[in-house]
Amino acid sequence: MSFGGTAAASFTVVNATSITAVVGTGKSGNVGVVTANGAVTKSGFTYLSPPTISSFNPKSAGTGQTITITGTNFTGTTAVSFGGTAATSFTVVSATSITAVVGTGATGSVGVTTSNGNASIAGFTFLTAITVPPSITSFSPTKAIPGSNITLSGTGFNPTLSQNTVWIGASRATISAATTTSITATVPIGATTDYIRILNSGTQQGAQSNQFFVSSFSPSKDSIQSAEIAPKVDLTTLGGPEDIRVSDLDGDGKPDMIVANYTAGSISVFRNTSVIGNINVANFVRKDFTSGTGATFISVADLDNDGKQDVIVANQGENTLSIFKNISTSGNISFNGPVKIATPSTPVGIGIGDFDKNGWLDIVTANHGNGTVSIFTNKGIFNAISTNNFNPRFGLITGLNPITIDVADVDGDSKPDIVVGNYGSNSISIFKNNYISGALGTSSFSTKLDFNAGNKPGYLKLGDMDGDAKLDIVVLAEGNNSVGILRNISTPGVLSTASFAPRVNFNTGITPYYISVGDLTGNGKLDILVTNFGDGTATVWQNKSIPGSITSTSFFKRLNFTVGTNPYAGLLADIDGDAKTDILVSNTGSNTLSILRNTVGAQMIVSPTSTTLPATGGSLTASISSNLVWKVTSNANWLIPIGASGKNSGSLRVTFLANNGIARRGIITFTADGLTRTMEIVQAAKPGLMNPANELNGEYSEKPEVNAKEFTHIDWELFPNPSDGIINLAVKFSNLVETGLLTVRDIHGRIVISISNVRTGNYQFDLSSEPKGTYLFSLQNENGKGLVIKQIILN
Repeated sequence: MSFGGTAAASFTVVNATSITAVVGTGKSGNVGVVTANGAVTKSGFTYLSPPTISSFNPKSAGTGQTITITGTNFTGTTAVSFGGTAATSFTVVSATSITAVVGTGATGSVGVTTSNGNASIAGFTFLTAITVPPSITSFSPTKAIPGSNITLSGTGFNPTLSQNTVWIGASRATISAATTTSITATVPIGATTDYIRILNSGTQQGAQSNQFFVSSFSPSKDSIQSAEIAPKVDLTTLGGPEDIRVSDLDGDGKPDMIVANYTAGSISVFRNTSVIGNINVANFVRKDFTSGTGATFISVADLDNDGKQDVIVANQGENTLSIFKNISTSGNISFNGPVKIATPSTPVGIGIGDFDKNGWLDIVTANHGNGTVSIFTNKGIFNAISTNNFNPRFGLITGLNPITIDVADVDGDSKPDIVVGNYGSNSISIFKNNYISGALGTSSFSTKLDFNAGNKPGYLKLGDMDGDAKLDIVVLAEGNNSVGILRNISTPGVLSTASFAPRVNFNTGITPYYISVGDLTGNGKLDILVTNFGDGTATVWQNKSIPGSITSTSFFKRLNFTVGTNPYAGLLADIDGDAKTDILVSNTGSNTLSILRNTVGAQMIVSPTSTTLPATGGSLTASISSNLVWKVTSNANWLIPIGASGKNSGSLRVTFLANNGIARRGIITFTADGLTRTMEIVQAAKPGLMNPANELNGEYSEKPEVNAKEFTHIDWELFPNPSDGIINLAVKFSNLVETGLLTVRDIHGRIVISISNVRTGNYQFDLSSEPKGTYLFSLQNENGKGLVIKQIILN
């Protein structure tokens, strides 16, 4: 007995006119019977193939989570199970794909049943201890300086410290305490104004905060002057640099810079090796990676939940996304890929968000050529990126020629919504996220709400501009040469055309292209940076708003900065690790990336050998090319950045004279990583040499004291530098009976070593068990004033 030429699995001769048979693997064709007296066939048999399962993702899940099953012959599926327990619901997406919601579940096999047979595959783990992805419900404080503690509250955290990873914008934080509902972390150097993200490595799931964290610094100012932003330092890119992002890609504690090169079809990654207070060309090592034709916008996100930030690039010239999987190690930036995913016509803006709250970040693109956004939902494949990581895209119809996109919880319901700027229809479209369960699709979002955005709205950015805990919309009107703010007045869970106040506009330069928000002054308020493509400038508005109000007087008069030719993108981020937000601008006409360092104090260049400073106090930039004498006429405070103009070596003789010529002692205080400390004290009668090469670059202020006593000086050496772990310290106090406190911190502020009663002598430390990176050694004498700081690199 056979079916399509394949023997039946078994058969029974019921009688001379009837046979029952069980079909084997079979195929379509003839039914055949063979007896001792001959053979006979009958055509018309159709073989119906049983299902097969090739894979499923994610591999572990709890009740209510969605699993995507991939295989064949799923049409007509009647049941799906996990560990032998029926799924709560399932959808046959196609003959090769099923999405199913896990029920009460058990660990075991995934099973699919159709009328044609059964299929199963082992390897499913049912999560009982933590059955849903983590969530961040709040964090405190909402604004802080690097080195401060921050507490995250939520659910689904891992009580094992090492099983949690926290990113605050561009930098990874150090975690000091963890429970299932609370995490305490230290705000890292290089933290940017951005969302906070946590990854629970135990469940391989992550979560993102609904609000921005604002990275600030101390001492803060309500406003700064244009002279307090240093002249640009230009890095050379490849052809046509456009979008910029920063992220610590190699985990060395310093934010690296990524630039999309439109003309070259590539990205350039600048690995950051800068030190505090010093930004120059030698601080950055460029590596280029081919992306695709017309590489334009960039996003950075951990798409495979391995704890490293991957890079996503929109290639508008070939209608693809390029995804670079981050495989970097400390000191070496490297990627796998890129993996390319097809998009509709002319993808430009990229948004990232977990729309279905499954603990995995999804991608959304703004498609300039066909008036849509495309959403690619993440299947949840750990530590691997391929075309299989994302479900087939679905689209939402926007206005004409959408350019930029932002993803944020606009209405306060803890679900990320989609906000799009429509260049061709002078509008902003908002798609409210209504997702509940199952597979994410077009029905998961409300019909778009449109808001007037001015003439040719280009880039937009969301941020809480007035400090009322609601995300406002900042949008450029390229055709009006203006930037507008739409204040969020929505109620939780409700979005309507009345959810935003009328746009408040501010004039920009010519042809504004790009927006960034961040805290330039350290006061915890979001300032605005705009690049002006048509006049080669970047413009800053400093925020002085109060909660619940945004008016034309909510910002100080704008500051303009000269950058390169045809500036395209701009970004606010701390690049040199001094906790102050610097300005980054890509110049597509001159193929450069400009960095303008935030010095908060560089106002007057002093080059003569002797200069009398006004009695009113202020700030200045000091050259260290020769020994200078500053004469002060009163006890006014002066801010003096040592090692200015890109110099990091040389000696500076500091002499303090009162207006009557009598020598006075002076105190120089040092500000770095948000803290102010006494750095060095010298006396006019015994002028001291200060060598910035042996100290940590930063900002200093001087204040003469009358009838002060002589200061005890500290000489010390650290070697070798860089080191492979064994570090030698030689200390000499000018007063041999004096002692001091030695403290060693990593770049995140974590104390590695603390030793009191350090005396003149030689010491040795073993840091070989510590992670590679930058460490700060500080030594302070017993009177609490003579603090000196050095940094050392651990290879």
